Amino acid sequence: MKYKGYKAVVKFNEGDDCLVGKVINIESPTAIVFDAQSVTELKTEFHAMIDFYLQTCKEKGITPKKPMSGQMTIRMSPETHASLLSTAHTQGLSANKFINQAIEQRLQS
Repeated sequence: MKYKGYKAVVKFNEGDDCLVGKVINIESPTAIVFDAQSVTELKTEFHAMIDFYLQTCKEKGITPKKPMSGQMTIRMSPETHASLLSTAHTQGLSANKFINQAIEQRLQS
């Protein structure tokens, strides 16, 4: 689910027989969680929680945590950069795809 740049994942809570959503693309310690009995209600709750969060930040003069864009700059030695491009090319991958796969593999281990 997406709203105003914020993304949420949804899980089914069998114990409470409801859907539970959590915003995933903002930095900790901010946590935005919401729940509902139907998909339509869950979307409404998600929008309401984001709007409430943004309004509360505005009223308190706090800068809201911005959604992470998924873009970042990394620095490496020229030798590592050359090796990365060469290895990615031989595997038929872009440097970006190669880096993403390497990071995903590392995060799963």
